[in-house]
Amino acid sequence: MAGAPRVVAAARLGYRVPFVPGLRVGVDGKFTGCTQLRQASNLSVPGYMVFHLGASYTTRLSGYDVTLRAAVTNLADRRYGEFQYADYIKPGDPRSVSLNARIDF
Repeated sequence: MAGAPRVVAAARLGYRVPFVPGLRVGVDGKFTGCTQLRQASNLSVPGYMVFHLGASYTTRLSGYDVTLRAAVTNLADRRYGEFQYADYIKPGDPRSVSLNARIDF
C-alpha cells in the first residue's frame, strides 16, 4: 500500500536525575521502514531512523511553579525523505533545538 511503511518502531527512555530534584532527561528513537510511493510498488523511499534528546527542570520561583524545557530533534541531523502523498516525498525535518518555559500562575 502506498504511503504505509511495512515497519515502524519507536522507543523512549526517561531518567529522573536523583541528585538534582526536578530534573528529567530523555531520549527517544523512531525507525520507519521502506515506504512505497506508488501502488505498483515500483518506487519507494528508503527507511530511516531518527533520535531526539530532551530535558526538563521543574522548580518553584517566587511562589510559582516553573518548568524549563530543552530539546534537540533529529540529533544526528539525518537526511531522509517522508511520504507526503502518492508519487511525492518531502524532506524530513533537519536538526533543530527548542527551548521553552512554563509558569503556572
